[in-house]
Amino acid sequence: MLIIFSTIAGKSQSNTSDFQTWSDITYFYSINNKLNIGGDLGVRGVVSKNNWNQYYFRPSLRYFFNNTIQASGGVGLFNTRSEEIINTLEVRIFEEVKLSWPTFEYIHFRHRVRIEQRFFTYEENPLVFSNLPNDFDLRARYQIVLESSDIIVFNSDKPIYLQAAWELFSKPDSTTIEPFINQNRTLIGFGHRVSPNLKYQLQYIYQKSRKLNEDGVKTTEHIIRLKINFLQRKF
Repeated sequence: MLIIFSTIAGKSQSNTSDFQTWSDITYFYSINNKLNIGGDLGVRGVVSKNNWNQYYFRPSLRYFFNNTIQASGGVGLFNTRSEEIINTLEVRIFEEVKLSWPTFEYIHFRHRVRIEQRFFTYEENPLVFSNLPNDFDLRARYQIVLESSDIIVFNSDKPIYLQAAWELFSKPDSTTIEPFINQNRTLIGFGHRVSPNLKYQLQYIYQKSRKLNEDGVKTTEHIIRLKINFLQRKF
């Protein structure tokens, strides 16, 4: 099976580049000052070729031990549509811990460690592959974020803030088939606090990946991402 994948990958360029757009909406309901319930959903796509799209929905819970440590968990459903590779339906269970430290007057650091258990179902595609069995993949992720303190521009009630982040993906001994296997991600952007409950972020992401498997064709993704975050408080 891997010989077939390698042959197809070899017919492509050794390095490819794609321009993508991502849009995400996150909603959480604050049950109390410790526990939130909600999740996120979004649409992602390759604009440069218009042959890859992904739709996802990911409900989750998050618990705040204090202002420094937060734990989250949930399950997501990811549907990936591709004209040139393969269509997949992925169920993704995840657990993560966030650490907000250290914090200075003008800049704050955040660390996130996430473990994902990923179950893949492949749709039969006579043009590319057929009869692929369901697959399982384990992935670990680490992200470090630098975020500025709020910056007052015009309205003190609606400040902006700046962001920079780097994320590493690790998949030990994985041969799972998927269109883009992320390896690392660099992000810059800014956010706008429209109200105490609503904010949005506009980001540019530079991402290095592989196609099909860890030995597949290298690909570079340039991504423009819009994230909208809404928090509804019970109290």
